[in-house]
Amino acid sequence: MTYTGGRFHCGRCGASWGMRIPEVIARGAREIARRQSAVQLRSVIPVPGGGLNPNEFRFARVVETPRTEAFARTERKVARNNTAATITDTEEISWTVARSVTVDHQRATIHGSNATLTVAGFASLGQTLQAELRGAYALSTEMTLTRTKTVSAEIPPRSSIELVLTWKIIRQPGIGQFTGMEGLHVDIPFEVDMDLALDWQANHVTGQG
Repeated sequence: MTYTGGRFHCGRCGASWGMRIPEVIARGAREIARRQSAVQLRSVIPVPGGGLNPNEFRFARVVETPRTEAFARTERKVARNNTAATITDTEEISWTVARSVTVDHQRATIHGSNATLTVAGFASLGQTLQAELRGAYALSTEMTLTRTKTVSAEIPPRSSIELVLTWKIIRQPGIGQFTGMEGLHVDIPFEVDMDLALDWQANHVTGQG
């Protein structure tokens, strides 16, 4: 077989046909370039709105920071002593509250790129983090927090005291980390309710004579 004048010629059967070699080569070169470009841009696939694709990130780990206490509620109870002697008032205080996990995707940060995720992209990763936290902190099986405490205070003769009870929720804050390609990673803050704490004090109210 020979190629002359822009055509192939078969010496055996005498047939000939044309083929534009430059076009074939150009077509192959374009396909190779397209595939290389797809590989290079895989880690920064944009989504409508100019952000990165949240599907390019994978949950990596949870980083805990020191626990905090947050005010929850105040109770007041009055105890009276109508006798001529000092008595001790004992109260059993109890409270149960539903546990919650808070994922603040609006304060999420992305590192390793000038690009960013859309609000919807951060929210999508936030949902993934919330599911991970529910498993890690057993929120599916321990859906409430309960604390019971016995409080005792002396009441002088013919007087009253007011017990002021301050409940606090102990929370575990931290960062949920997601990793992407080429060093990209996203940090999302969170808080999980872990326990209840009770502070109390007894205040003298009035004398009774």
